[in-house]
Amino acid sequence: MDRLAEVRYTQVLHSVEPRPTIDRLSLDVQRILLYYQTSSFGALAIYLDDFKDGSPLTLDQSILNGFSELARTQPQLTDELTKLRRKYEFVRPNVLRKDLPAVPGGAAFYLSQVGDGLNELAAHTAP
Repeated sequence: MDRLAEVRYTQVLHSVEPRPTIDRLSLDVQRILLYYQTSSFGALAIYLDDFKDGSPLTLDQSILNGFSELARTQPQLTDELTKLRRKYEFVRPNVLRKDLPAVPGGAAFYLSQVGDGLNELAAHTAP
């Protein structure tokens, strides 16, 4: 389902409307959360084929680019985007670095706040 949503939003990616970018960013945040949670609990033996195509670093770069693109094209959203980006950057090292202790509850808390905040922005933005 993620792939289908990504394909559909790619079709309108070059639009000046912020909604597709916000939605794509929210989807990427949720995907990196899913990756982190499943990798933290390796004993569950859950394997995500989608991550063979793209690494967590690729998702991370897409998230950072999404925040930057929205800040550049939608200056009226700068304050809210800054708050959400700070939350993402706070938990980012734990999500990307395997040498740090796993904190799936903390990652879920902050990444869920980022996703919820982006969804709230999307709800108040024209489609």
